[in-house]
Amino acid sequence: MCPDSANTGFRVQLFGGPAVFRGLENIPITPLQASFLGYLFGRDEVVAERDAVVTLLWPDESRRRARARLSQLLYS
Repeated sequence: MCPDSANTGFRVQLFGGPAVFRGLENIPITPLQASFLGYLFGRDEVVAERDAVVTLLWPDESRRRARARLSQLLYS
């Protein structure tokens, strides 16, 4: 890693609990965001199917409501 690269870009850490860093700054995330990042980055597959994500995170919600929640999560 070159010295300047520590101050640019984003990094996702999964060990020791999910965390997001922009450069050296720790970006606060909610428990739901942490769950989503753990699922997304902890998989072997490159593509995460939207329906699989909404079923995992909101199993008791209607499909329409769960998809709306996912959109809100991605926006936040």
